[in-house]
Amino acid sequence: MESLGATSPEAGICIECGKDVEAPAETGRYCAACAEKIVGLTNLDSIDLTQHEGIELSPDQKQSAETQEALKRGFYPTKEVAVDGRNFLLSPVVETPDGRQQAILFTEDKGELKARLVYKSKSEGSWHAPDRVEPKIGSQSGFFYGKGLEKHEQSLKTFEAIKESREQSERAQQQIESHHPRDKAEQRKVRNMQRPSLLYGQQTRLVDQLQGALDSQEVGVIKDDAALPVSIFKSSVLELANKTIYENTAEFAQQLDIVDPPFDTYGEVTNFQPGDYVDLSGMERSATEIVQQLPVPDALKAALEGKPIHTSQTLHTELGKIKVEHFVVRDNSLGLLEWQFASDKEGRVWIQGIKPVESTANSFGVQDRLVDFGILLAKPLDYKAQTQELAANGEAVEFNGAYNDITPLLDSMPIVQAYRQARGVDRLKQQQAQLVN
Repeated sequence: MESLGATSPEAGICIECGKDVEAPAETGRYCAACAEKIVGLTNLDSIDLTQHEGIELSPDQKQSAETQEALKRGFYPTKEVAVDGRNFLLSPVVETPDGRQQAILFTEDKGELKARLVYKSKSEGSWHAPDRVEPKIGSQSGFFYGKGLEKHEQSLKTFEAIKESREQSERAQQQIESHHPRDKAEQRKVRNMQRPSLLYGQQTRLVDQLQGALDSQEVGVIKDDAALPVSIFKSSVLELANKTIYENTAEFAQQLDIVDPPFDTYGEVTNFQPGDYVDLSGMERSATEIVQQLPVPDALKAALEGKPIHTSQTLHTELGKIKVEHFVVRDNSLGLLEWQFASDKEGRVWIQGIKPVESTANSFGVQDRLVDFGILLAKPLDYKAQTQELAANGEAVEFNGAYNDITPLLDSMPIVQAYRQARGVDRLKQQQAQLVN
């Protein structure tokens, strides 16, 4: 594919107001006044966005309004990555005031250079392309990053249909809360049942090539919310309090195909819900009782007893350096699947991904075909507010002020046990080795 390949603005001219830049070494593409107003920066200790040389873009390339705004604000692409015949351009990475990393991903779609917001999840430790972003409501600061389509939305392909579905769910939730104002457990269970899939979140995960490329980008810090990458999609975050500021849900839905795995091979993996892992079968089993019944497919067991096709390393936001071993397994119904098993220095083990080998990256940088493996893809860290019952049952332990560690639950999963045994990954041995060293 031909490189998307951007002619940088003329040196010494502010791209915002057109005035001469008095100190280009300090403010780069902006004069001092516009750098303060638009980028929220006046010194290189905060971030050196303005010091990067942008990749040259074709002058004939049509650009979306968001792409033009991103370039105007200095988020020039500085790295190019080819994935499955599609070229992606990456801006430098910046860190938000609450410690979350963001960047802009550019790629051509339908003859136009599109800009996509990407961010790094603190609990999962990987990069995502949210379908929407909303400011948090009330006393909470920061943003809510959309995790993809809820189960009942996955067949809907228009913004109007998705919006109507969400409004219906919200009205139903309000009605339930009005009838059960004191029953918080019941309210939480109903909320969970409205989106019965642990794939919620896996949908937005960027493909591996983009994960590594973004992790290798230099990281700067932006102290002003109005200067964050997310702000390029609307003129002012402050003017949009409690409103969606980034909305790509319908376009996201059109580029994603989600299928269910065969239960006779994998068990009831989608009969659970993130949060307190509600049993949706109506049998009221504990999360441990549920996952203990999930089988280990024979083909996967055989693959684990061999060697991984390759091993990679990545940096988890909370857990530090992790190792990921990749195995390819043939499924009679789903075709070739790549299983990704992750482990950290303390011996935690989880399944980071299970992806169809034939899937490709769409214009959001995520897989265009996913299999809903539900609870098999549960991450080791989850928000305390979403794991209260797990902690009460001893299926999760406190990790820090924000997260609980659900490794006790994951360790009761037969597939995780099979991986530990085959690959010699023992939690206690890992912890003891850390103490000795």
